[in-house]
Amino acid sequence: MALVLVVEETCTNGLLSYPMASELRPDLVVLDLVLPAVSGMEVITLLKDDHRTKHIPILICSAAIGELERLPLSLLQQGVDVLEKPFELDDLLFKMNRLISPLGAGYAL
Repeated sequence: MALVLVVEETCTNGLLSYPMASELRPDLVVLDLVLPAVSGMEVITLLKDDHRTKHIPILICSAAIGELERLPLSLLQQGVDVLEKPFELDDLLFKMNRLISPLGAGYAL
């Protein structure tokens, strides 16, 4: 069973997701880009710059289209994938399984 850390807009402080991921070392982080106190892009940067968490794949689920368009291509090569809101549950499960599966090696296609 996989451990998934979900960070979305109703959390009280998006900045808390970074220390939680560092401590829990989940198999996957599902992250919205619109968070209180810090942007999802800042959380991604913190996670990918830390040797303890840089290997953790991230699934961005967001309706912030402008933010999604500004994602650097290099992130997609570092185990980051995107799912635009609204989405179907089947699409979410497909992307989550692909990111955490041994065959996917944490990288989006």
